[in-house]
Amino acid sequence: MPTSTPVDVFTISSNNYLGMTQVFAESYLKHHPGATVYVCLVDALDDRVPYDDFPFEIILAHELDIPAFSNFAFRYDILELNTAVKPFVIKYLRDVIGLDRVFYFDPDILVHDRLTGLENALSEHSAVLTPHLTQPLDNVCRPPERVIGMCGIYNLGFLGLRLDERTEGFLDWWCDRLHRYCINDLTNGMFVDQSWMDFTPAFLESVAIVREPIYNIAYWNLPHRFPKWESDHWEVDGERVGFFHFSGVDPKQIDAISKHQDRLDLWSRPELRPLFEYYSTLVEDSGHHEMRGLPYVYHHFRDTDIPIPGFVRVALQEIDPEGLRWSDPFDPACDDSYLDWLTEPLWFDHGVTHRAALFLWRDRADLREVFPKIFGEDLARFMNWFLDEGSAQAHMHEAFVGPLRSLWNSQAASNTNDDQVRLDGIDLGNPNEHAGWLNEPMGDGGDGDALVTRLGLLIHGMRAEVRDLYPEPLTRDRSAFAYWMVVHGASLHGLHPDLVRPVRQSLSMKSRFALALKGVSSDGRGHDSKLVDERAPAPRPARKPPTRPENQDGLRLSAVSGVNIVGYFEGERGARTLVSGLTRVLERAGLPSVAVALDHELPDLMTSDQIRHVHGAPFPVTILDLAAARYETVINSLPFGTRVGGGLVGYLTQAPESVPTDLLECLDEVWVPTSSAQCILKDRVSIPVRHLPVVSAWYGEEGEPGALEEISLEEGVYWFAAMVSAGDYDGERVTSALIDCIRRLVASGRSDIGLCLLVRDARTLAKEVDHLPIRVISRPLSAGLCNSVVAACDGLLSINPEPRFDSCFALAAPLGWGAVVRRRPALEDFDTSKGLFDAADVAGDPAALVAPAVAAMTAVVDQGIIARPQRLDLETVAGQWSRQVNLIARRSQPASDAS
Repeated sequence: MPTSTPVDVFTISSNNYLGMTQVFAESYLKHHPGATVYVCLVDALDDRVPYDDFPFEIILAHELDIPAFSNFAFRYDILELNTAVKPFVIKYLRDVIGLDRVFYFDPDILVHDRLTGLENALSEHSAVLTPHLTQPLDNVCRPPERVIGMCGIYNLGFLGLRLDERTEGFLDWWCDRLHRYCINDLTNGMFVDQSWMDFTPAFLESVAIVREPIYNIAYWNLPHRFPKWESDHWEVDGERVGFFHFSGVDPKQIDAISKHQDRLDLWSRPELRPLFEYYSTLVEDSGHHEMRGLPYVYHHFRDTDIPIPGFVRVALQEIDPEGLRWSDPFDPACDDSYLDWLTEPLWFDHGVTHRAALFLWRDRADLREVFPKIFGEDLARFMNWFLDEGSAQAHMHEAFVGPLRSLWNSQAASNTNDDQVRLDGIDLGNPNEHAGWLNEPMGDGGDGDALVTRLGLLIHGMRAEVRDLYPEPLTRDRSAFAYWMVVHGASLHGLHPDLVRPVRQSLSMKSRFALALKGVSSDGRGHDSKLVDERAPAPRPARKPPTRPENQDGLRLSAVSGVNIVGYFEGERGARTLVSGLTRVLERAGLPSVAVALDHELPDLMTSDQIRHVHGAPFPVTILDLAAARYETVINSLPFGTRVGGGLVGYLTQAPESVPTDLLECLDEVWVPTSSAQCILKDRVSIPVRHLPVVSAWYGEEGEPGALEEISLEEGVYWFAAMVSAGDYDGERVTSALIDCIRRLVASGRSDIGLCLLVRDARTLAKEVDHLPIRVISRPLSAGLCNSVVAACDGLLSINPEPRFDSCFALAAPLGWGAVVRRRPALEDFDTSKGLFDAADVAGDPAALVAPAVAAMTAVVDQGIIARPQRLDLETVAGQWSRQVNLIARRSQPASDAS
């Protein structure tokens, strides 16, 4: 018997699994006397559970140091949450309990012997892992190797970890990933905590990969491992079994070995039956049967009986993964509750729905196929299906259904005739004396024709999609419609066999043979109606779309304010972004905001279908600060819940006369930086156009330390700042034109005007700028660098033939600077008539702009021209922006001009 101190262990469980947890703990302590077993309880304490009688110490998950725990717990289902807390528990054991090493085990494990080999491995390595497979599988049965690989190379039912400085950074990384990405999404290669562990041998210098067949025996490696009973113990290849992992076992039905596979069973491996029977007995004796039915506290909205559908959790994972808006989404009674947001009526031209119903539609491929135009002509059909069948299929509580049912049922009576009224009072599953009336033949069908009954004709009248498929059920579509009644109608409407049999018997032999192949019995049973298919999409169009209330026109937004700012926030594009400064403005105004960064390409942002943007986009107003040509692509990348029922605003900094107006129709509103731009656009688009002042990216930004050490800006010179970034149109020719401006000024005797040029690559410029008042800074643009140059210079210069609203004015306007830039109609607000130069006929040639730019530069210096007669302070700008955001978020009609 080993004499060394055993390793303390922990596992994770909810109340319904505590029976298995007890069996594990007792088996570990039996072979490791003196050890301590810790159990993280991912649940609330329940008076019916005898916690004091268990041989382990309880750690409550909600007391761990997990940011925004309520939001965290809501986003994950029970499997995801029970695995997501794992690294946080390890940190607790290290920092609070003081452990320097630990083993983790799943609760469905039975330990058979002292785990000396694992203890020795942990004494020599930072981590100990066991792979799922050490030999290939047949790849014929379930699961194949590829699926196991997608779940993770290593099985996280066991983990050994030393808790020291070598694993500290690793634990921090794992906590960060599982806080956001502990998702069961195998189709995208993500399986809770397990798939992340594939990085462990690369991230830690010393990792033991334990391949001995006596550890972590389970269904995935049983094809290669053959435990057998020897006298008083189980062994494999002559070695005593360390532990067996009963993953997916049902203690009441052990023959299948595991619900996760079909490769083996106890009939093909009878030598394992005593082991499984023994484990089943231990589990049942532990009280598992009584505890497995205990409620899970995170299954419902707090203090209600409203279960949380899985697709509602996924929606929160997408839209607010950090709890920026809903820190406690379980609370249905707070202001701006998540439940209220899910059930808020959203009105469209074809009817009304809410976000929860739309999330169900988005979650199911069959619904998206059958109702593709969910915001248009398919909405009414979808809502009738949702109210009649869909919500029940999805196990949605009446809290999700009742408000919509009352709206849609308000006009249902206008669609009914006397026979339909009578039909509504009949139980079609038990028609009794009504069967004869329902089975009356309709039309003039002959002896050889398929039967269409009164019931069939009534169902045909109630279902728009059936009428579309079979517009003439009594003549040319008679046989096809009768076949539909047997295959689909019987199951969808729960018809009694007596209502189906006459129709079936009237079908041709060929049709009846087809029914037999489909597995549809003589009573019409056998068709699975849970999925909606093309020929029987299952909506019941007895309801007409309700009329939209007059006060629901315009943007459909919640009463809370806040902004999602979408754009570029890093690198050169971020340094020249206009609305990136809005974050500081909104903070000054007391409005919450989140940056939805596009600094990486959209495919790189997408970790799975559930996750595209790291911080989500939870607020009701979304402002897009990017080129109009990208609006539609970026909008489609936003979380579904952000796009549905929220306000989409484009802050258009391009020259409005050059923007194709069809690019703006995907927005709710357009905001522009000048009133002249507003005048240009408002008559060209069908959506509101608002004037909001420019918010500079440099507002309040700290300068970059040492940015100007390499240059000197002499006193007595009016220094223009000019920036040429990697993304500028024809950057080399623009740079040459800027230098030529100064060369001409010097040649005319104006040595009092200089240029501070920011350019990425200045290797070829040394000779060109020699003996000229030009100072070159060669490095990638950043907000800090630009701010340093701005603080040192006197004005701004841009020579750019692109027809866009130049970023120079984004800076010059609020700072009250002189600026020289190409003339455009959208710049008429600015008092810079002599600082603007014409370039209508340059045809993309920057050299053609040099002469007019030189004249404008001279006028700015000599006459002290600034871009605006009065400088806009931060408070003024913050007030104007926050006022407009609040007007929208409160459903008020926005003012015609926010300026």
